[in-house]
Amino acid sequence: MNTAQSLQNRVRNTLVSYPDFPKPGILFKDLSPLLLNPELMEEVIGHMAHQWVPLPDIVLGIESRGFILAVLLAQTIKKPFVMARKAGKLPGEVLSQSYQLEYNQSILEIQKGVFKKDQRVLIVDDVLATGGTAAAAAGLVKKSGAQIVGFQFLLTLENLKGLNLLCTFNAPINELIRY
Repeated sequence: MNTAQSLQNRVRNTLVSYPDFPKPGILFKDLSPLLLNPELMEEVIGHMAHQWVPLPDIVLGIESRGFILAVLLAQTIKKPFVMARKAGKLPGEVLSQSYQLEYNQSILEIQKGVFKKDQRVLIVDDVLATGGTAAAAAGLVKKSGAQIVGFQFLLTLENLKGLNLLCTFNAPINELIRY
């Protein structure tokens, strides 16, 4: 077994699944147990960091669990971190993008001016499900004049077809685990 497969197996064995959370029909993958293991978390972030050569100019993390991965990744690769948040949670002028989740509709925002024109942005979140949130983040990057260098996820839920939506952005998509 190679190093990446070993890491995938250890992370799979660490994550906990909760059926019917936050609503019936959803199988929630909880990364909290992974956060209780700093050594394994460090390996996960190191693995993610090695996926991106050349390095992005800046890392965009999606609220809320994407923040955890994105800020650790940004610190590891010594790049700035920017937050994409739900509507009404950022001060000042914002750029907004509405999107559809698997169980409701929402709006994602970034502060206006956080990206420079043509800056290379890596979008990070914990889970790729339907792709709506990541696509909204990508829309915000494009509205700002920056470039999407790629998407990074801890895991992808293939049956929800988020990969199909993100392929429209013609940017690499990396994840550690696919379910």
